[in-house]
Amino acid sequence: MPISNAAAVLFALFVFAGYYKAADALQFMPIDLTLLFAAGTLVFCGFEIWRTLSLGPGILPMLAVFAALTIGLHWPENLGSYPVQKELRLFSLTALSAFAALILLRTEARRRTFTYTICLLGLVMAGLAAIEAARHGLSARTLIFNANPILLGRTSGFTGLVLCLLYWRGLLSAWLFVPAMLVALVGLVASGTKAPLLALLLTVLVIAHIAVVNGASLKRTWGTLIAGCLGLAAALAYLSWNGVHVARRFVFPLMGEWRPTDDSRLALWQQTLKLIPTHPFGIGWGRFNEWIQVFDAGRLMRHPHNIALEIFVEAGWLAGIAFLILVVASLFLSLRAAYQAPATVSPASSAGMLLVPAGLMYWLICAAFSGDVNDNRPLWALLGMTLAALGSWKHARSGGFEGGAEAKKGRESATGV
Repeated sequence: MPISNAAAVLFALFVFAGYYKAADALQFMPIDLTLLFAAGTLVFCGFEIWRTLSLGPGILPMLAVFAALTIGLHWPENLGSYPVQKELRLFSLTALSAFAALILLRTEARRRTFTYTICLLGLVMAGLAAIEAARHGLSARTLIFNANPILLGRTSGFTGLVLCLLYWRGLLSAWLFVPAMLVALVGLVASGTKAPLLALLLTVLVIAHIAVVNGASLKRTWGTLIAGCLGLAAALAYLSWNGVHVARRFVFPLMGEWRPTDDSRLALWQQTLKLIPTHPFGIGWGRFNEWIQVFDAGRLMRHPHNIALEIFVEAGWLAGIAFLILVVASLFLSLRAAYQAPATVSPASSAGMLLVPAGLMYWLICAAFSGDVNDNRPLWALLGMTLAALGSWKHARSGGFEGGAEAKKGRESATGV
């Protein structure tokens, strides 16, 4: 495996280590896998910086955002407390996710390897969930690798998104797409998590239009969407009618029947919105429950389960505005670049361009409904990847990429990158 592909795979394993490292089969490991893969990612970043003598495009906007996030820092009173641990993770592992993507994912090949690694992990998790569902039914939310069901739902949903893009652009046959997509949807339903399903539906609706503009078959693209949505709706209705718990988690909100979890989430958002205007410099990282006490199933909620609200309330207005500007600008520019892709772009390159805004949009919607700023490490990685892609596309449009392609290929062959 070339060094560049190895770097992308290792980086994906680092970003998603929390999705699988608790698996029973990995309990023999004497070191935390997140730290192990973080160290490997740092080594590859150092090598890439040495090789290119560059930190990559997009480094300044990302630095500006993290500089704004420091407003929420406070003097540590207890190194073992939740606020301090949250700060340490934010400015170490989470920051590494964002900046390593800028350095390691500059080329389409690396971004494709990174994305496909995540997709493979999602297929494995969804496949195991399908086996569990066949053996024990769907009476409870499915745990895979002893991880939170939300993680199963997120990877399954992202896998479904990638599969759709590959199929629409003719890079995946129907014989492979249909069973793989069914497995991904089973994993999504078995997780009982609503946000990933919403993220998948909204993202494919936006990306489908761009895919058709870029040359994808109208019949294949929208036929897939219509058939998939109708089939999923019928399956959820049938399962809910038969009293299956996980299906009712999806169906009941559509019928106006809110669960306690939904009520607590809404209360979190309402109280956070009331608190933000009174604290322009934030209340400090990890101090959310000192100001807002909302319980869900007896647990005190430590964050608002919305990354934008969390940054606004804990790090202040400047940090929140900086984050929103970077995310919105990155999403808009990447969507526009994919929409305006030249007709001469190959289906593989077109799919690669579509995966960038699609991935960012998907993980952004997921982060709007669950997890804290560190739990949403994939969003930071996709944000960094989007900035890296925008820089490489700009360079390609200027003619620098084509003019130096052969020389670059020779250098990479010589170094094994």
